[in-house]
Amino acid sequence: GVLEWGVERKESELHEKDKESGWTPLHRSIFYGHIDCAVSLLKHGGSLCIQDKEGLSALDLIMKDRPAHITFNSSDLTELYTWGNNINFTLGHCGQQSKKIGRA
Repeated sequence: GVLEWGVERKESELHEKDKESGWTPLHRSIFYGHIDCAVSLLKHGGSLCIQDKEGLSALDLIMKDRPAHITFNSSDLTELYTWGNNINFTLGHCGQQSKKIGRA
């Protein structure tokens, strides 16, 4: 789509921060839940290590809004299964086919 076109033509800078918050395109795509854009940015060399003006990386933004009672350990399971209608690509898979069986 448009994102790939801009990145491939070097019309967009993957690591450029905005002046307001210091967010990169990856920060914005993750914050607004555009997982398909985040995956594309990562495939084209986007960095998970760049910090904004508050010192938060794109992944830190995900953890920032989680409820305090939810904790994560390195021994926790890391697979996520999805199913259902993927018509808007909200499941994070690249196709629009329905998921009747869970997929990791």
